[in-house]
Formats: sequence, structure tokens, C-alpha cells
Amino acid sequence: MRLGTVFGRWEYSTGVRDNLSIPLQLLQAAYRGEQVVLLHECADDWIYSVDVAHGVLAALDVKNRLQPLYHLSAGGRWDVDQWCQKLATAFPAFAYQRVDDPFLCTVGRHASARRSPMGIERITKDIGFKPQYLADRAFEDFVQWGNKHLAKVPKRANE
Repeated sequence: MRLGTVFGRWEYSTGVRDNLSIPLQLLQAAYRGEQVVLLHECADDWIYSVDVAHGVLAALDVKNRLQPLYHLSAGGRWDVDQWCQKLATAFPAFAYQRVDDPFLCTVGRHASARRSPMGIERITKDIGFKPQYLADRAFEDFVQWGNKHLAKVPKRANE
């Protein structure tokens, strides 16, 4: 399986990955009441971690795989502005701005560039996988998880 850009519950810094997902960085900034700047061309083909778990389990249940490789992704792009607007509604102190210069970014400066979303036609046809946590449902679940686990996100070290 080739995974899309994963984000979701229980993501945290282990020191192994270069960057945390943009949705997590944005959620943490929202809890801190920050104003963020992110790139216009940031990656936006996210898949929620719960969907990844369901997709992997579905693939394990299939007896005969028809293809040697499947893409496990949401199969489409997310609207980053809509995601940020939802955060601003849920967290009134949060604000965001989109720019073209990565050196101005406070979130996602080193994130993957925007790319075409992975096609999920094969995994849908052969395995029956269909993502269930698209933007609205993923947002609700992620914020609900964050309320339990991120509500006391510390300020950045330089604050």
C-alpha cells in the first residue's frame, strides 16, 4: 500500500518525521490562539488516520489481491481555506493567512508541495475501500480528540 498524506488522532512528534501534518500544526496553533501563515501551494491531499486504519484492515481481509500495489488515500483534495475557516469559527483567537513565499510561513514551511491526489479507483473496486472521514467528519473527530488531548498545548519555546 502507498499511503496518502496522513493526519489524525494520536499524531505527535517522535523526532523521526521531519514535520507534523499541516492539519495537526493548524489545530495546535488554534488551541494556542495563534495567527498562522501558510503556503498557497501546501499539500492538500490528506487522508484521516481512521480511514487509513479501515483501509489497511479491509485489505488484510481480502484473500486474493488483484494488484501488487494500492493507493490508500482520500482520493481528492481538501480545501485548506475551508479547514482554516472551520478552525477560526471553533477557536475565535485563531486566524490565518495564505502566501506564496515559504519563508513567510509559520506553518507548513517545509511540508510537501501540492501534488495530484492519489487515485483510489483500484482499492475501491478490488477491496471496497471508501474513505468515510472526509473534511467535515474528520474535522469534527479531530477537534473532539484534540479537546481531550491537545487542549493544554504549551506555548512555543520562544514565547
